[in-house]
Amino acid sequence: MRHRSLAVAAGLTLVLALSARAEFPYPADPNRCDSSGMPLACIPLANEMSGSAGSCNGEKWKYASTNFCTTDPAVTGSTNELHGVSGMSVEIAWRKETGRPDVVIAVHDSGIRWRAADYDGDSRVTDRNGNGVKDPEDLILDPFFSNGVDDDGNGYVDDISGYDFFEFDNDPYDEVQYGHGTGEAEDSTAEANNGGDLGACPNCMVMPVRVGDSFVADVNSFAQGVVFSVDSGAAVIQEALGTYNQSAFAQQAIDYAYAHGLPVMASAADEDSWHHVFPGPYVHTIMVNAIADFGVPTEPNSWLFLNGCTNFGGNLQVSVSATSCSSEATGRSSGIAGLIVSAGRDAVDAGTLTSPLTANEIRQVITRTADDINFDVPGGPAGTPPSTGGRAVAFPDTSRYATQAGFDQFTGYGRINAHNAVAQVLAGQIPPEADVTKPVWFQLLDPQRDGPFTVEGRLAAQRAPGGYEYRVQIGYGVQPVEADFIDLVPFGATRTTPLQGVLATITPADIPAPTADQIARRQNQLPDVTSDYDQFTYTIRVQVRDQPGNQLGEDRRTIFIHHDPDLKAPYPLKIGGDGASSPALADLDGDGKADIVFGTSDGLVYAKHADGSDVAGWPAAGDTIPFNPGSPAFASSTIAAPRGAILASVAIGDIDGDGYLDVVAADMEGK
Repeated sequence: MRHRSLAVAAGLTLVLALSARAEFPYPADPNRCDSSGMPLACIPLANEMSGSAGSCNGEKWKYASTNFCTTDPAVTGSTNELHGVSGMSVEIAWRKETGRPDVVIAVHDSGIRWRAADYDGDSRVTDRNGNGVKDPEDLILDPFFSNGVDDDGNGYVDDISGYDFFEFDNDPYDEVQYGHGTGEAEDSTAEANNGGDLGACPNCMVMPVRVGDSFVADVNSFAQGVVFSVDSGAAVIQEALGTYNQSAFAQQAIDYAYAHGLPVMASAADEDSWHHVFPGPYVHTIMVNAIADFGVPTEPNSWLFLNGCTNFGGNLQVSVSATSCSSEATGRSSGIAGLIVSAGRDAVDAGTLTSPLTANEIRQVITRTADDINFDVPGGPAGTPPSTGGRAVAFPDTSRYATQAGFDQFTGYGRINAHNAVAQVLAGQIPPEADVTKPVWFQLLDPQRDGPFTVEGRLAAQRAPGGYEYRVQIGYGVQPVEADFIDLVPFGATRTTPLQGVLATITPADIPAPTADQIARRQNQLPDVTSDYDQFTYTIRVQVRDQPGNQLGEDRRTIFIHHDPDLKAPYPLKIGGDGASSPALADLDGDGKADIVFGTSDGLVYAKHADGSDVAGWPAAGDTIPFNPGSPAFASSTIAAPRGAILASVAIGDIDGDGYLDVVAADMEGK
């Protein structure tokens, strides 16, 4: 059976419909009702969306484009509150786009609960797992289908319906019944009118990719899943994960997805914190968090409060209407990404676009069409103290986070708007591409000690026959206001071909010292007044403007610029991934000086001199983990064979009594 994962994926969305048969396909129709029931004689909302004014259920208020669910006049009358529009305008996006079956969303999580009666009418399938229905796992357990042959030639044997990179087999079953992966699939792809859950892209397909037994995972299992998803024809990567490590392999896998046009929708994680939880902070992810109603009686009854569990930061792209923290936000936004990818393919079919959307274009569409969330108030400095101004609310000891016009670290570019994004794609209005690859997110730089640094990346405007121009800017803080940015490279000559490489070189003289007003504003915007963690933060912004100036593309980097006279050059060392194991000190080369020995999640053990240079013969590599060498990514050497993560401290001693020190390291595979 060729490419079974896609065929079975169509059935997997029915895992969400136990009580009733869903409506599939769920056709786009310009006469579909909005959340207020208009226009007259319109097609009713899907049966998962219910509730009267002021008491809408989750699917209804989150997907709404109207203020039907709002009864507080302080909200409906406020521009800051977006006049009470409660959700992401998904229900009117479905007038134009409901997804395509060839758009597969790969859910990287705890696996799937098999319980969909997809094959009850097929005499070739028997109930192998004994759960009372004929589901995709019955094919996986049947040797007739799991025949040991790579029928679709993607390098993975018997990948009938996804894959398991936690136990490395072809059954992504959530055997511990954790349920998180199933919930993620529901949020993005559950079919409409099934009486249960409702995904944002009801006609998209789901491919379960198990990378852990919960939402906490080894980053290398996640990376293997990303490679598999690309090789198997997925269109969107969905990951509501927190990994306990990071590796260069994972960045390579994400770059592989990016190069093949797949957006990686990433969770900001759930600590109500500015912490950087991977995979979200990798380059080329689209990181999201959650906004919601407050959940308790208070004034105003807003839909735009930052969810009390969700994280935030300079790499946040958009906020998503969700009550189950960043995980639900990732699922809903992945479904919306599926709608955008589908709209792009429809636009190609209609001749509006000449090629499908790139991963960068998808990110640009998402961020440029979002609903800006701004509770800043005028007066100096902007970002009023938490106890006053537009950020104050009636609930005791509570104030809004410091959102502002344009980008801010709490809601990114604003609340994602599915309708605006889909409509813009179908009209062929695609922003130019801006992609910063260096510096990476949250990199610490010391130009005073190390000299100038470069901003590198790629710029393009393939949809703009008139070409484009670009500029590179710097501003103090994690969320500079527009007036704070200083041009390092101003808009200039029009270019007609992509530009890849160095975009700007920044010298110490180019870095503006913060003004008193900027410092005061930043301090007033702190979410935790006990921790001034952003005092050395700067923002690099690259903007690309097409000609004649109708569309703007943007990328940015939050970095730290600081000179610490006590920090020895060239530290901090950049090794591509983490150095998670505690360092051990030993004189490995007999020069009378202790060397620094540590392991990484790329399966390497480094031995470093005090000056940061490698001891001769190091680093040493551990064993490869189980992987599929037939995968195009590995077979072509685009990505090297992955190795087991070394997280524990190495042990050093003369084990065999030969007078030489031996180094022992254990990886996460037990080797």
